[in-house]
Amino acid sequence: MDNDELTSLFERLHRMPELSLREVETTKAIKEVLGATEGVELLDLNLPTGALARVRGGVSGPAVALRADIDALPIHEESGLAYASANGLMHACGHDFHTTALLGAASALAERRNELAGTVYLLFQPAEEDGHGARMVVSAGALQPLGIRRLFGLHVDPRLPAGVVALPNGALSASVDHITITVAGRGTHAARPQVGRDPIVAASRLVGDLQEVVSRTVDPFEPAVVSITRIAGGASWNIIPGSVELEGTVRTMSPAVREAIRSEVQARVDALGAEGYTASLGWEECCDPVINDSELAEAARAIACDAGLELGDFETSMGGEDFSDLYGIAPGVFAHVGVGCAYPLHNPHFIADEAALPAVVRLHVAWATETLRELL
Repeated sequence: MDNDELTSLFERLHRMPELSLREVETTKAIKEVLGATEGVELLDLNLPTGALARVRGGVSGPAVALRADIDALPIHEESGLAYASANGLMHACGHDFHTTALLGAASALAERRNELAGTVYLLFQPAEEDGHGARMVVSAGALQPLGIRRLFGLHVDPRLPAGVVALPNGALSASVDHITITVAGRGTHAARPQVGRDPIVAASRLVGDLQEVVSRTVDPFEPAVVSITRIAGGASWNIIPGSVELEGTVRTMSPAVREAIRSEVQARVDALGAEGYTASLGWEECCDPVINDSELAEAARAIACDAGLELGDFETSMGGEDFSDLYGIAPGVFAHVGVGCAYPLHNPHFIADEAALPAVVRLHVAWATETLRELL
């Protein structure tokens, strides 16, 4: 697959973003490309969306896997690109870039398959954005029998120049928890608040109280975030509603801090009971932190350098990434690759520089081929 073909494929995928677990057309496009590539075998992932493929080497040997995520976000695109999405959704997190690069790597590995000292598996994972896709892949059971020894994943990073690779030791991203809080009071006419129990007032106060959880109960040297991102309640300007719902997220790097924050949030929710409200907390653990083993990261950095890629510095992100759920299959290494954009991820103006695609294809191929040699 030459550079023009990579660009064309990237623009095609960018035009057709789909949400988590609805990546039907994206999956069809991936399988179409893989199925037309000599030397690539399509396998059954045991899931409705996503794909799994294999490139067998010229000799039997160990197995490694390369992973890309494929879903998009409910964001209306404002990038101004000629190939911008027109369906109200957007690849604002670069998963179209990830998918294109891995398809390019599949083609390159297939061309060199007689040189491979083992087998390379290619995982196109659905539903990363909702935090459950990797867990679903593991539960589906298609990867476990394959004998995979190493996993490699990556993510675009607008903070880095195009094509620059950041591959640090230790934590790259935070654990992700999804919280929902319901505050129920007693609805009444807005003109007679004294005969009701206003849940909007209590919920508003709770939002402020939750900001103290990090600033006053967590060690300032421990990264942590509590964000309330949605408030829903009420149906009319002259009615005090019976209940209000809050929704948000908690991000941490440490299991101990994660549990401490959960206890503190629960205590503040429970405290509303003393005021006559009924309040409940829902807490969903979406994914754990992504943490690079220092020895594996060092080996992956050396391979990247030998492949001619430039290494850059990385700032740990409180964003989430469910690649950590794949660690139950095999030890993994995760990197960030620059796409040089002034806008952050999940922004309607975000643009991934497609000129970085060949470098990322080269990185995937180098990781796979060199790691197979090392493991042989």
